[in-house]
Amino acid sequence: MANPVEEFLLKKEALGPATSTAGRFGKKLVEGGGLGLAFAGMSVGVAGTIAAANSLYNAATKTRDFNRMLEANPHLVAEHERDPEGFGRMFSSIRAMNPEFSKDPLVAGSFMFEAMAGAPQDRGFVAAKTRRDMKTHELGPASDAAMSGFRSGIGMKLEGPQSLMHGSHGGGHDGADTDTAPAY
Repeated sequence: MANPVEEFLLKKEALGPATSTAGRFGKKLVEGGGLGLAFAGMSVGVAGTIAAANSLYNAATKTRDFNRMLEANPHLVAEHERDPEGFGRMFSSIRAMNPEFSKDPLVAGSFMFEAMAGAPQDRGFVAAKTRRDMKTHELGPASDAAMSGFRSGIGMKLEGPQSLMHGSHGGGHDGADTDTAPAY
């Protein structure tokens, strides 16, 4: 079986000289397809290299973060010595569920203490809690600009609950007392 580049060259030769408009179009389509395949292949290669580099970086920082957690939480050293395999699995679970929490020695230590103090069959709930407590990512500058344009385009200025309480929604507030929120 020929590789994709050889297949491309064979197809290109089979087309021969293109004389009609349809023939020229078909030839360009095949040439473009070959170029597209080449770029797709390069993209996969680059993505694989980046994934491998990220994997190595995460492995290196995992050990560093684990050691920093133990240094910041000396009371966990005894738990680690008592059940090193379970302790390591728990840290790996927390890291998988919320890498940001596992990088902070105090936060990771708190979750590790909670997990190791409980029953082994309940440790997964602690890891799941770290996932639930994950911070949602804030919008970046491009997303902020797009949202700003969207708000302007529809004629709304979304400023949060205060704008609703102060009558900007046209909901019957007379505007006489705009410094206090209505009592509920």
